[in-house]
Amino acid sequence: MDEMKTEGLSFPVPRLKSGQSSPVSVGSVSLYKAGDTQAMMRIDILRDLSVRIESFTFKYRFSGLPFDEPDGRHGWHSFVYTDEDMNSKATLVFRGNVPSKMKLEGCTAYVSEVKLADGEVLTYQLSDFTDKPEPVGVTTPEPAAQAKPQPVKKRPVNSRRLAVVLTVIFFSLIIEIIGGVYIFNYTDAKKAANTLMDQNRFNEAYKLTLDKGYDGLRQLVCVRASEYYFESKDIEQSYVYASGAPTPFTDKIIDYAAQSVVDPATGEINENAYRVAKMAADDGKFSDIVHSMIKILENKEDFANALRVASELRSDNDRERSEQTIFTDAVRHFLSEHRFESLIAFIGELNGVNSFSVSENEIADAIIAYAKQSQDSSSLIYFSTRYPDLIDLGSIDVAIKPDDSGIHAALDVIWPLLTADQKRAYHNRTVAVYKELFVISGGEIAGTDISDAVSVATNEFHTLILRKDGTVCLLPGSRYDLGEKLPETDDIIQIAAGLKHSVMLHADGTVSATGDNSYGQCDVDGWTDIAAVAAGQNFTLGLKVDGTVVACGSNECGQCEVSGYRNVAAVAAGAQTSVLLFSDGTVRLEGYCSYGLREAEKLTGVVSLRAAGTTVVAKLKDGKFRLISGAASGNPGNPSNWSDITGYDVGSACIAAVDKSGNIYTSGDCVPRTNLVQE
Repeated sequence: MDEMKTEGLSFPVPRLKSGQSSPVSVGSVSLYKAGDTQAMMRIDILRDLSVRIESFTFKYRFSGLPFDEPDGRHGWHSFVYTDEDMNSKATLVFRGNVPSKMKLEGCTAYVSEVKLADGEVLTYQLSDFTDKPEPVGVTTPEPAAQAKPQPVKKRPVNSRRLAVVLTVIFFSLIIEIIGGVYIFNYTDAKKAANTLMDQNRFNEAYKLTLDKGYDGLRQLVCVRASEYYFESKDIEQSYVYASGAPTPFTDKIIDYAAQSVVDPATGEINENAYRVAKMAADDGKFSDIVHSMIKILENKEDFANALRVASELRSDNDRERSEQTIFTDAVRHFLSEHRFESLIAFIGELNGVNSFSVSENEIADAIIAYAKQSQDSSSLIYFSTRYPDLIDLGSIDVAIKPDDSGIHAALDVIWPLLTADQKRAYHNRTVAVYKELFVISGGEIAGTDISDAVSVATNEFHTLILRKDGTVCLLPGSRYDLGEKLPETDDIIQIAAGLKHSVMLHADGTVSATGDNSYGQCDVDGWTDIAAVAAGQNFTLGLKVDGTVVACGSNECGQCEVSGYRNVAAVAAGAQTSVLLFSDGTVRLEGYCSYGLREAEKLTGVVSLRAAGTTVVAKLKDGKFRLISGAASGNPGNPSNWSDITGYDVGSACIAAVDKSGNIYTSGDCVPRTNLVQE
């Protein structure tokens, strides 16, 4: 240690093999003592200033083994030099405090990488250096600030062994400080990187850690940057940092991107996420991601973009199959909800999907296939006006059925397109019951000479018949006549019988009413755009094409207070109760609702209904029927055994129905006793 006060200890430095050169090289490695206690390490770096550089990295280790042999106890330390003086000084000096308690056996250093100003990178391996480095003589280190210069003592040749011993003893005290030089620089770099990251300056933090060669710190920067850009919805930038990490974690970002293609709040496509999701290298994983994205888009009803995403599939069969499925799903989805304009908009978007083309014939075929499978004629009726050459209602046997579900669900769109015969078929009522039962079979009504009836309506005092030709008549024998005059016209499409008044709906949406008008129940002359009518005891209801309702007549129980409702799809009338069926299958009542009749408002999935007195019968989507009664006593009947019903009605205290085979079902306390009734 006394010797260190007056001289430095130098060690051999590896030299590049013949034929190789570098603009940066290690000139010398030495140890010296500054002052009385502080030991220092000094590495001199030689620069060829004719070559401009951006940075360089040198490595050093404390080992007594040859520089190119592995040492399990002593690893290489790295230092990246980026100071501005590297292009202005021919000699650069690296110093560090080196107190240590570990045993040292030697010290060496070499330049491992040089980044030139033009972007080229020169790298050097241990194999590039000679295994017989030229010995470097004892150098005179820079003295401590307070120390006086001392002459270098010349050592006799036989003192070399002693120098090695002294070196071993000295370095056993200073190894930890040499390590501390690296730690000091790492700590500074980490502090600077954290400051930059706190300010979201990730690019600068990344460059800092890259230049310093701190891979662990660079990994931390990449993770934090990726998380930040996750939250900022910039998935592409997040992917850049994930892929630039020393240990890339791009699969995680790709999976996240696949889930983020569609913004859940707006339904908009995140183009960055879409680009990143397509970077999956594995074809199977990529296919899973694309199909996941397609599912998200279809759930958002964005079928056009689903087709665009499907076009990215790498397998031709997978792509073609997926595109056809998406198209078919879109047609079925929009038609099942009777959103015809949405389907038209989607078809218009297909022109912008380069990978998928579909002809008008294929569109028409898809619509026809859906209509036949679902038995929903409304889509055919609507699109026959757009594709008249491709969808011929006559050739594909479109038949309108009573309470047709398609017309019911899209009344405002389809009703103006129907012919008078089609409207008449929609309102067809083949069963009517009050205190008598009437059933139309093949146009005939038993016990009468009528052979062309399409609808029948009855109440306590009279029965109305609508003929196939659009005319209407009173059934002979009706107890209520009083000089009632029915309209002499052939455009009637629906009839309704009140207690002592009759209501008739014309094909043009106007309404006629005749009979007792004591309560104003026949004041319907100004009604227009009516799609359906119903008659209560002393009031009349009219359903307009736009889903609103009008009413006139007795309002003793509030049964005419219906003007505020919207989206109504059908109407029925009890004695003093208005029954409204909405397009979503729910029911509301106005008027008399005691004794449990309000329970009808708990029904869901209703597709049609009938009402009379204080009873409501509803048909549900599953084909079953529910009866709700507000009677104080008595049994109006039970529809639980009804099956394959084609027509049904409710009377004063009974119900009746007929099935596809013509079988008649009746039940209740006031079942009419006629030869038509099947007990």
